[in-house]
Amino acid sequence: MKLQDFKRKDLDLVIVLDVSGSMGVRFGDFEGMTAADKKLKKIDVAKDAIKKVLNHLNSRDRLAIVTFSSSAKTVLGLTTMNSAGKTNAKNKVNSIGARGLTNLEAGLNRAASLMKQDSRQNRMIVITDA
Repeated sequence: MKLQDFKRKDLDLVIVLDVSGSMGVRFGDFEGMTAADKKLKKIDVAKDAIKKVLNHLNSRDRLAIVTFSSSAKTVLGLTTMNSAGKTNAKNKVNSIGARGLTNLEAGLNRAASLMKQDSRQNRMIVITDA
């Protein structure tokens, strides 16, 4: 197969984001980090990563976002990533904050329930500091 002949299937992507209290903490002092990096909160870096992922999705792709702390919440159901969908997703991501405990199982179960069995590719990205 030639690179120009490659076409990926339409994608259903579910991002599972840890929003427990520890995600609201700054990174601290790790080797190689700049002073600016040390001031960043984990949740802010995670939210920035999600927004960067949005830039790689096209109008045939769908995205869902699930957050988890003490329980799981669907912040964004499967949404087509056209211009309006991306704007909506970014607004939802911007509104996310950290609080509570860490119940990863609840987040994974909620995310799995959003995935459909059809001809689309199903992918899940889990972002956590656990």
